Amino acid sequence: MEVKVTLIVAIVAALAISAHAQRDFNERRKVVTTSSPP
Repeated sequence: MEVKVTLIVAIVAALAISAHAQRDFNERRKVVTTSSPP
């Protein structure tokens, strides 16, 4: 039972971290493309 809870928490944390990282990466790429000259 405890192992299941720990696993679920770990999965949720990993998803949240990956989603946040993806957002950061997209924003950074957007800034780079807009700031670079055509």
